[in-house]
Amino acid sequence: MYNAKQIGLALASVLSWLLFSDTPNDPEGYVQDASNIRTEYDFVIIGAGSAGAVIANRLSENADWNILLLEAGGDESIVGQIPANAFALQLTNVDWQYETQPQDNACQSYKDKRCNWPRGKMLGGSSSINSMLYVRGNKRDYDKWKNDGNIGWGYDDVLPYFLKSEDNQNPFLAGTKYHNKGGLLTVGESGFRTPLGTAFIQGGVEMGYEHRDYNGEFQTGFGFAQGTVRRGSRCSTSKAFLRPARNRKNLHVSMHSRVSKILIDPDTKVATGVRFEKHGQIYVVQATKEVVLSAGAIASPQILMLSGVGPAAHLTEKGITPILDQPYVGENLNDHVGLIGIVFLIDKPFSLLTTRLMNLPTLLNYALFRGTPLSMISGVEGLAFVKSKYADDDDDWPDVQLHFGPGSDISDDGATNRRIHGYTDEVWNEYYKPILNRDSWTILPLFLRPKSRGTILLNSKDPYDKPLINPNYFSDPDDLKITVESVKIALALSKTDALQKLGSRLYDKPFPGCENQPLWTDAYWECWIKSASFTLGHSVGTCKMGPDSDPTAVVTPELKFRGIENLRVADTSIMPSLPSGNTNAPTIMVGEKASDLIKNTWKEASVESSRADTMFLGREFGLALISLISGFLFSDNRSNPEGYVRDTSAIRSEYDFIIIGAGSAGAVIANRLTEIDGWNVLLLEAGEDESITGQIPLFAASLQLTDVDWQYKTEPQANACQGYVNQKCNWPRGKMLGGSSSINYMLYVRGNKRDYNKWRDDGNTGWGYDDVLPYFLKSEDNQNPNLAGTKYHGKGGYLTVGEAAYRSPLSAAFIQGGVEMGYENRDCNGEFQTGFMIPQGTVRRGRRCSTSKAFLRPVRHRRNLHISKNSHVQKIIIDPITKIATGVEFEKQGRKYIVKASKEVVLSAGSIASPQILMLSGVGPAAHLIEKGITPILDLQYVGENLHDHVGLIGMVFLIDKPYSVISASRVMNLPVILNYTLFGGTTMSLLGGVEGLAWVKSQYANQVDDWPDIQLHFGSGSEISDDGTAVRFAHGFTDDVWEQYYKPILNKDSWTIFPLFLRPRSRGNIRLNSKDPYDKPLINPNYFKDPYDLKITIEAVKISIALSKTEALKKMGSRLYDKPFPGCEGFQLWTDDYWGCWIKRSSFTLAHTVGTCKMGPDNDPTAVVDPQLRLRGIKNLRIADTSIMPSVPSGNTNAPTIMVGEKASDLIKQTWL
Repeated sequence: MYNAKQIGLALASVLSWLLFSDTPNDPEGYVQDASNIRTEYDFVIIGAGSAGAVIANRLSENADWNILLLEAGGDESIVGQIPANAFALQLTNVDWQYETQPQDNACQSYKDKRCNWPRGKMLGGSSSINSMLYVRGNKRDYDKWKNDGNIGWGYDDVLPYFLKSEDNQNPFLAGTKYHNKGGLLTVGESGFRTPLGTAFIQGGVEMGYEHRDYNGEFQTGFGFAQGTVRRGSRCSTSKAFLRPARNRKNLHVSMHSRVSKILIDPDTKVATGVRFEKHGQIYVVQATKEVVLSAGAIASPQILMLSGVGPAAHLTEKGITPILDQPYVGENLNDHVGLIGIVFLIDKPFSLLTTRLMNLPTLLNYALFRGTPLSMISGVEGLAFVKSKYADDDDDWPDVQLHFGPGSDISDDGATNRRIHGYTDEVWNEYYKPILNRDSWTILPLFLRPKSRGTILLNSKDPYDKPLINPNYFSDPDDLKITVESVKIALALSKTDALQKLGSRLYDKPFPGCENQPLWTDAYWECWIKSASFTLGHSVGTCKMGPDSDPTAVVTPELKFRGIENLRVADTSIMPSLPSGNTNAPTIMVGEKASDLIKNTWKEASVESSRADTMFLGREFGLALISLISGFLFSDNRSNPEGYVRDTSAIRSEYDFIIIGAGSAGAVIANRLTEIDGWNVLLLEAGEDESITGQIPLFAASLQLTDVDWQYKTEPQANACQGYVNQKCNWPRGKMLGGSSSINYMLYVRGNKRDYNKWRDDGNTGWGYDDVLPYFLKSEDNQNPNLAGTKYHGKGGYLTVGEAAYRSPLSAAFIQGGVEMGYENRDCNGEFQTGFMIPQGTVRRGRRCSTSKAFLRPVRHRRNLHISKNSHVQKIIIDPITKIATGVEFEKQGRKYIVKASKEVVLSAGSIASPQILMLSGVGPAAHLIEKGITPILDLQYVGENLHDHVGLIGMVFLIDKPYSVISASRVMNLPVILNYTLFGGTTMSLLGGVEGLAWVKSQYANQVDDWPDIQLHFGSGSEISDDGTAVRFAHGFTDDVWEQYYKPILNKDSWTIFPLFLRPRSRGNIRLNSKDPYDKPLINPNYFKDPYDLKITIEAVKISIALSKTEALKKMGSRLYDKPFPGCEGFQLWTDDYWGCWIKRSSFTLAHTVGTCKMGPDNDPTAVVDPQLRLRGIKNLRIADTSIMPSVPSGNTNAPTIMVGEKASDLIKQTWL
């Protein structure tokens, strides 16, 4: 049951989503129908589909060209924006509702043996009704076109046009050789994954295929579906190409405009214009340059024939006077056809059933965050390109495609799939109805290169009369033979271990009409394929492109119509043969290439149109407020797993376990220990709940120096922090649930395998990389479909990990620059670390995913877990005789509590507070404790020692000439960005503290053969000067003199920065008490750069950063170092080691990666504070689990390793007490 508040939130969210793209000044606002149609245009484009919309955009870039775009339908359907609802549009008024002629070898179980042929009748054409799958085809397809005489259509020729359109959202693909960033067409994976999808991929790997990007270097293999989706919604060519250009004065878009013919002079054979009807009125419009026909493989030949161009005898028969006898117009029709309706039943509740889609939580989640099954790309989760036994095993030219769906014809209660597939009532009732709504999956197997050819012919000369469509499916027996093989491959997939674990089995009732064939024989499969044939909507070839030597060619390789001047055809009809895959992406490519061909013909320079005004009216302000309220309140209701944690109201006198500190490790341990119903756990946190502001990744730095930060400072440093007040560095630490995971930059970095193997080799048994990797995986719920469920990344854990939903062009340049330097773009949490990467972070739906959100909120209603906030621990109670920890003393809201722990006290307060609390409790260096007035219980000399941290140079500024920086005042804090972020999580506000790139590289002193880099780079698409001096300046601690002299003169200029650091510092410091007062902050002395080797390698890190700035990728943006001498270093020769050493010492900054102050070690290590089971040496029933136990700092950011420590500590505790 849902209360009024939740219903209101749902309605607010849905309204925000539906209305967001319908404003006059928004780049996604709906296209307005042209109200005044002129008598003459430069170009008239017929058809606003996958090619026509592209051409309209590109030609209207030239402000001197006037364009009329004609579309028979209206604007897009709102329902069609939801990917999972794609099929619901078929057989509606936005579908042409074509049917084939009765087929001899196909469509046998459908009414009159006719197959439905859906085609979009609206802006965007079939890109507004299709399955949104983004598949380019195979290199060999295009090279065959080229080799057949179509010069300029080889793979290397067309790849730039695929890239030109593309704005790929996968950071591992975008900006690489085969994928682009920044185009108009958004491409990405679904925001939702089922276990079935993972099993599909794993099954393919079992069969010997690779998990790969099938749009990349190789096609053969299995992959998650890529689609034309934007923020979880359909990205048609209308949304991608027409909406952003709809305010151009030289582009008229006329909807509901039915073309009756192209006007062609019968004597000169020149196309002069178009005749069309709109709302009952006939229009005749002249085209002074060209008519461009982009109506698709069905309507383009139909319109040509209606215009007198086609097979003369056929035209005469229909009462049309031929202007040009072109016998091959409408010929060469070919299409992908496969077997629809196979059902594989499973035993797990993993399918996309209507009951799991159409409910309030799913709808609300989708409206706000786009992460539910509704974002699934038409229900297709995976694609595979595989080889039948007839294919060449050595060639990457697979002949079979598989479409995998985590549901089937039975999953929607018989509401949609049954209708669009065209089953008769007899087939439905006999075969499918008995298993309606059971968990299942399906696969649509097909032959990629069919040999059968069909035709498009006129039914009459009436333009409103649908043409006769005869695809002649399976007229060539090879097509059927290989389709049977494709079914066998699908069956083999179903028998892999990955799918068998889900109880997968073929629904083995004989298909109606095939009962007389021996089951599972070729004859049986042939019968079923002929009965349940289904088009993929990939019809091509009816205005075939070819060279002069090809008598069957209708258009030239320049897409000019043979025999008619000023008439060009640009759509699927021109393709000589089918690409090996879905055809929407190739059609868009045709549109891009056609645009350039037209521009080259008319020798006109294209110019960029101006962007629309971004002023927002009162309505938008209202939407923003609704959206903000929805976003922030959504996670604060009792029944929601992300609701805020309540402070415990009744603290007991005794618990089994008391955990001190609800940070990156403590929150994990509280969750895992309370999995045991019989254990009662008290979790103590000195701070409050998380900050709402802190949920926005970009604003991470704004939390520092506030009441949710402990606001620690170091002691004055001799070799660092020289440019800060009193030569002290700020040391931010989170003082709230989630600890520093609620204040940090959210970067998810595990470190290097060698780090953990060194821990193990030093005697810490059970802490090698192979030992700890399972604990990283246990927590992780990785959102990148290319990583999740692989050897190095988990799926389904509590901790959400993913990339930011926004990328600036600077991030791509950073990656490309690294590649220029010889490094790979890779997942640095995977097999190898050395390289450049887009950062992974602990983010969920564009917001911070702290350990509080990940581990505490989902379990906050457990009765055996009490969470006490604002609880400042005074000391751990330890019996001085038995040396047993028995409880904890803490103060809360002015009241003192003493609570017993019957099993253990677990100290998880971090590298600063954990040694402080131990010393306050009488455990530490005895002489120091006595000096502070504390009676020692255990003289443990190394408590607080071994302190080390990652420190680097902060504040370098690289200026650029492009408007790409994250500048708070103008590009972040404005209504469009805030509204977009609140609704979709996709703006600059989703950046991980402004960090857009990470790199692990090697100085000249590192082992060049070993994968153990010694330098890390943090790349930011902004710098100290990018926030108007409001936050970063203070977080970093610069004096007023430094700020005024160095940074203020370039305030808010476009820039980027980099933070270079040495990964394995040798300098060691300590934590000491300032007094015995628990509220007195400890003395922190990191001894930065005490070992000169640390400074030497940090200087090398700076030099590598400078080298990166000089790569071509960054130089293209005008990148240059702001070269004013840094204050205090003017006396050194610029750019020398001495100069850099001075700047590093003056502008040092912590990465807050402090570790080691309660060092873990074996019995023979006299400096060890805890043993490898994390038990405090010399004190029973006291365990420490946080960064303080790490013997040495991992090679990277420490939040992920700390969470791993929490996971492993939980298992160690369970092993002790269970």
